[in-house]
Amino acid sequence: MAVSTECTPATNTSTMFGFGPAGRELENWTRTQSSGFPSSPTVAHRSAAYAPGTPAQALSNALLQQDDPTVRTAVSTDVLRNAVCLRPGQYTFTIAWTLFGTNYRAAELDASLLDESTMIAFAGASSTVAAPRSSGHRSGTSTFSVRLTERKSVRFRYRWKFPEISATDWNYYTGILVRTYPRRFANDIAVQAPTVAYTP
Repeated sequence: MAVSTECTPATNTSTMFGFGPAGRELENWTRTQSSGFPSSPTVAHRSAAYAPGTPAQALSNALLQQDDPTVRTAVSTDVLRNAVCLRPGQYTFTIAWTLFGTNYRAAELDASLLDESTMIAFAGASSTVAAPRSSGHRSGTSTFSVRLTERKSVRFRYRWKFPEISATDWNYYTGILVRTYPRRFANDIAVQAPTVAYTP
């Protein structure tokens, strides 16, 4: 009979998914990205408010995908929380976000709770914020819940995605605008650490 490894549940779940103190905000988080960005890492912590413009609200102590892709193919960036052990019960995650949506290239932000052993999101434990091209600035909150029937080691993931765009859009050029390739500039999505509510 296989022996399963028991994890020790976190004593204070509400703080386990937060960012760290100043200067060490992402010490319990890992950043990874696909190729196709100008620098690494492309996601940075912003302690001061990120204010994309009216009517979106400014958001402080947030993560921001700050570098646009350098390729027209689909690319993504992940920020992944180190493993946390949760006891059985209902967990509700709330994510505050704000976005700059007037650029030409669309962006998406996925928030998911993953089973640490499989790295697959639990059923219903995910939410997506979409920033379609030329859509305007917005802000809001997203919520999802998951019920665990046994103690479980989990990871929380933010994933910024940029879908593929056409070669025509990628090669677009106009001498009227200061920027040479305006359609290459992607929308921005900033997000705070998730807040967590627990119900036995």
